[in-house]
Amino acid sequence: MSRIKSIVHEMKYGLLLIIATLGIASCTSPEVSELKTSAAWDQASCNELAAASGLYLIDVGEFIAKSEAAREKGETEIADKQAAGALSLSDIATNHAETFIAYCAEDGVWKEEDCNNVSGASQFFTKLSYDYIQKSGAAGKEGDLKTEYEYGAATAYASKLAANYATHYKAYCN
Repeated sequence: MSRIKSIVHEMKYGLLLIIATLGIASCTSPEVSELKTSAAWDQASCNELAAASGLYLIDVGEFIAKSEAAREKGETEIADKQAAGALSLSDIATNHAETFIAYCAEDGVWKEEDCNNVSGASQFFTKLSYDYIQKSGAAGKEGDLKTEYEYGAATAYASKLAANYATHYKAYCN
């Protein structure tokens, strides 16, 4: 139980560092530039899609913070649901990004600061995923299957978040 708490705490701490250091909280309403006139969807629809995607990413951080708070109170079921909610919101935001890629633009539309924030978040979760898989492997070599599994699950979670942020960068920043 304490190992899971430690893993979630690491993720929350890192995400809060990203929010504080990179200012991702300022991305609550991403501004979008002019879209290519060849976009299949009208500009207003594409702007709404890009802005909604950014808002979902902000909510991911809030869900992780709520998960950690619940876990600290010993409310593991609520904490697990909040963590699952964070991943679900990240997936929804990524679905928006993929839709944007298909119908809206090929050029970046988010401000550079927002793009740097998303890139930083993806880099953080990629590194965290790598750290977790190393810890999982070490635990497996020691015969601690429970810890190996916990870090393996955390690896998949962090990797998924990293990939979701990368999709956003591809959609709104390239």
